[in-house]
Amino acid sequence: MHIVILSGHWAEETIEKMDYNNIIEGYPDDTMKPDKEITRAEFITIINKLLNLSNESNKYIPDVTRQDWFYSEIRKAVDVGIVLGDQNGYIHPNDNITREEAVVILARAFKKETIVPTKKFSDEAEISDWAKSDFMSFVEHEYIEGYEDGTLKPKNELTRAEALTIINRVVPNVLSTGVYDETSSKNIYGSALIKVDNVTLKNLTIDGDLIITNNASMTFQANNVTVRGNIILVSCDDLNLSKIKDYGTIYTINTLPLEEESYINTAYGIKFGVPQAAVVKEMSSDEEIDYLVKDLIVIDIKKSDEYYLKNVKTIARSESRRYDNKYAFIENGKIDMAEYVLYDDKESSQMIVIKRNNVVYTLLFFNVVSDNYVENVLSTIELLEGPEIVDAENIVYKNSSLALKFVYKNYYIAVDDSYNTGKINTQEAPFKLFIQVNQITDMQNYDLAEIKELLKSLVRNDGKILNTDTFKISNNDAIQFKIQNDQKLIYSLYVIVGNNLYNFIYTGEEVAMTEVGEDLFNDFVRTIEF
Repeated sequence: MHIVILSGHWAEETIEKMDYNNIIEGYPDDTMKPDKEITRAEFITIINKLLNLSNESNKYIPDVTRQDWFYSEIRKAVDVGIVLGDQNGYIHPNDNITREEAVVILARAFKKETIVPTKKFSDEAEISDWAKSDFMSFVEHEYIEGYEDGTLKPKNELTRAEALTIINRVVPNVLSTGVYDETSSKNIYGSALIKVDNVTLKNLTIDGDLIITNNASMTFQANNVTVRGNIILVSCDDLNLSKIKDYGTIYTINTLPLEEESYINTAYGIKFGVPQAAVVKEMSSDEEIDYLVKDLIVIDIKKSDEYYLKNVKTIARSESRRYDNKYAFIENGKIDMAEYVLYDDKESSQMIVIKRNNVVYTLLFFNVVSDNYVENVLSTIELLEGPEIVDAENIVYKNSSLALKFVYKNYYIAVDDSYNTGKINTQEAPFKLFIQVNQITDMQNYDLAEIKELLKSLVRNDGKILNTDTFKISNNDAIQFKIQNDQKLIYSLYVIVGNNLYNFIYTGEEVAMTEVGEDLFNDFVRTIEF
């Protein structure tokens, strides 16, 4: 659905063009509100879409949280240096963007070189020092205009229509999929941006810059092309440019190295960004810890096979009692495939507990004074390979003779399909998954309720039935029984596929099943294919 634009608006053509190229989004009512001021976050998002940016920075950004709609967009722009923030790292994403701020962001994004200005304006002195050369160069290039009274008003806030107009002057040609050659256009006037697949340039001249993004680079082709300006490559350094004659400079837009420090433990494979004002200490170190230091992170790493069979919330509750019984649960989620829990004491301390198979990382934050400090550290955590880490991998089970495929987690689950294959699995694992497939020739004579009752009488031999559930797997009827047998829990899942009855019997100790076994079983069930 495209944006509704006020007919006759002075920027109507530019807005329609940006909308057609999927560079802008309107409001929930599909309006553009062209005369409304544009925020820094909204402006940055448009630039990101033009450049097809995808990587996100791990830098500490004090005024951006994961709950903000622009969280990823700001981090993408920071990753390549389009946005730097102020001296304290604040981006001010909700502020309306000024003319000089917009110019500097565009100059960084599209590698606009400064030129000596020839025009004079009465309020040039009002341009901030950090923006002056870029701003006057943009005026000289006529990307941005002065006012009739001979002023530039560099600190005026831009409307959405004004912002799009400046962007359109910098990059007037956003090419669609197709062939551009001497029959369609001998020259392309102004800079050209390629951000889609299957664009071919032949026997023509681009009068400005040529910008190629990573999304387009794999299928881009060029032959006998002249570029009068610069060539800008967005995350596609290895692109073959041999058939392009350029008169400018070849620039690349890539991830910038972080100036901030990172904590990394190579043995246990964990890494996260550390703001410059923060102090990180390891619990296992012999070094004494001063718990009165501001923005202190204490990391405690423990390894035990007991953790395999414990839920991260159980571990976190234990950690909470160990360190401070005032901690309260805030949220839980996943970092890669590892689960985490975030606790807060509602004062100045927080705790993150991460469970990675049999390793637990506890990050304790004391005397937190920096804005969104813990939030930012959490967003930068990476789990890496390490000699002390043996990750339980996802294994794809595929058996063409049984017409069956699913995914399960190695180490935790041992799969036994010997009933049909004759291959006995002697692997030791906390949870066993036994597979049995039988053909029932008169299956069509029974409805689902009858089959359910017949199976119920059968599974009663395995123990007490705690509950029964019916649902669909790949459009096939499935009946699941949860059974208790002494200290064990059994999930017996039956799936009816034509005349075949698939039975998956999943067992484990009751305590382990309630901690992690049930989740592993549900993950397996979601992947079953016939």
